[in-house]
Amino acid sequence: MYDRWVELFGDGIDAFYPVLRTDDIGHLGTICCSDAECPEAVRALALQGAEVVYRPGEAVPMTQAGPDPGGTWLLQNRAHAHFNSLYMVCPNAGPVYPMPDSRHPYDIAGGNAHVVDFHGAVLGHTASGYNSFVSGIVDIEALRQFRTMNLNSNWLKDLRTEVFRRMYDEPIHPANLWLTDEPVRHAEADEIYRANIRRLVERGAYTPPAHAFPGARYVAPPDPGPAR
Repeated sequence: MYDRWVELFGDGIDAFYPVLRTDDIGHLGTICCSDAECPEAVRALALQGAEVVYRPGEAVPMTQAGPDPGGTWLLQNRAHAHFNSLYMVCPNAGPVYPMPDSRHPYDIAGGNAHVVDFHGAVLGHTASGYNSFVSGIVDIEALRQFRTMNLNSNWLKDLRTEVFRRMYDEPIHPANLWLTDEPVRHAEADEIYRANIRRLVERGAYTPPAHAFPGARYVAPPDPGPAR
């Protein structure tokens, strides 16, 4: 719905990533779930002045976390904080009861709520996927001192915008897919994702695996049947 959004709110970075400026608790931004899997999203908030970014909820099951508690959920948020010199406050989803009469909940997100400081250090963390709490000191004045006085690991000041600008000249995921139509179901959305991947292959960003050929989809190996 890009065109309609621009019509209503404009096309400036503040139209997509607004920041709330407060006198008492700093400048606040928020980014939800998988939107923050793009590094540009939190950077856009940082360039708008965000000092604390609230990122609730990301479905990263514990089975994907491996030996590293928090897995990519914690990894992403530490990176966002470090690269942009800001605090990340990241509560993950708690237990979900899918039906009113359910006796046991599902852990849909893997827990691992945390607070990260502007160096990327974890101030507080809980591995639990159940209802819990986590805390950490958010020192806005220390952040402001770091941003304005540090000449080494304050990375945003070194950003070479002219070098990176051309990366975004050509779109990858098309805009306005649901401007006039209802969003499609997952099976149909898969075709959109495959088209995005094909664009990246055609541009040379992705190299197809050995079994693929131009224009082909990924085809899984045949089912070998029951294990013996």
